[in-house]
Amino acid sequence: MRGVCRDCYRLGQPELTYRQAVRDIDRALRHGEFIPRRQRPMIERFLEHRDERIRAYAATVIAHDAAIRNEYARARLEDDLALEAMMTLEAMATLEEAPACSIYETDASNDDIPF
Repeated sequence: MRGVCRDCYRLGQPELTYRQAVRDIDRALRHGEFIPRRQRPMIERFLEHRDERIRAYAATVIAHDAAIRNEYARARLEDDLALEAMMTLEAMATLEEAPACSIYETDASNDDIPF
């Protein structure tokens, strides 16, 4: 092994392999939560790794990513529905407040405008 400190060297090859895989997976995450589309195939390859701990860690990260994406999608849908309801209420209030008049009626106060 090259470039490994004494403490890490004493851990043994299986532990070093596990730690490197965890580091690779964590580096692929965006903001520690999301798996970018470009990185998904790389992380999904860890699901087929021969080490059970690496497969379990990759499955946990993928499940967390799915949960976070579902939560954001649900929140976005709620925001869109709330905005749509608010805009509908505002439009109804504007229609109720606006006097019924024709756009062709003239305003007597604007007779002094030269154009």
